[in-house]
Amino acid sequence: MSAVDVVAATAETPARVRRGSAAEWEIRDALVLYLRAHLPQARIIHELVCGGRRVDVAAVEPERILLFEIKSEKDTLDRVEAQTKAFALYGHFVAVVAAAKWFETQQSSYFPGSYSVWKGPDLPWSTKTWRYPEIPGDTRGGWKLPGRGREDRSKPLASPDLLELLWNSELRTEAARAGMRVPSRWTRCDLFHAMSWEMAGRDVTRAVCRQLRSRPFVEADPPIEEVAPCLV
Repeated sequence: MSAVDVVAATAETPARVRRGSAAEWEIRDALVLYLRAHLPQARIIHELVCGGRRVDVAAVEPERILLFEIKSEKDTLDRVEAQTKAFALYGHFVAVVAAAKWFETQQSSYFPGSYSVWKGPDLPWSTKTWRYPEIPGDTRGGWKLPGRGREDRSKPLASPDLLELLWNSELRTEAARAGMRVPSRWTRCDLFHAMSWEMAGRDVTRAVCRQLRSRPFVEADPPIEEVAPCLV
């Protein structure tokens, strides 16, 4: 995505307080524009808290969560390994979207063109690295999303980890929706255990996505309300 496209998209975005460097926001705007084009059903959320850490951009669909951490040329990579290890617990897909500074460009011996090699620390095997700006035909640092459904089976997320993304009130709402009796004395751990036992993995994923898509955030797309049938 070119800088011109990013500037044009930014001009159509309502004015807002922008924390962070201009370099970071250039990448963020390009990423959001890409996600809107390729994930039209997703709600875009900025600074979603995942296990005590904030991920820069989250795209939440009805049955999957995609997480993106941005590293501009102004950033360092000191925390990226720990960040991606944490985010891997909560995202069906995790990618680091980083400036060209953090990649080495190499010429391919097998086909015309070049590809990008990540120069940062080792990341979890499932974490992808996307180069900004993208090189056309880049097979290593190119921007590519997984097909729907496949990543849910190849990288299933543990129900207690996913449920940790929800507030107490949201946990109780989804437990009741699933037909569970929820005593007022139950703690978060009680809810985690009961919901993980009573609900199938797909139902937990849908519940978490439903709540994140409807929760108010400081910086996010408008809430998406879903009327879900009770399971019993």
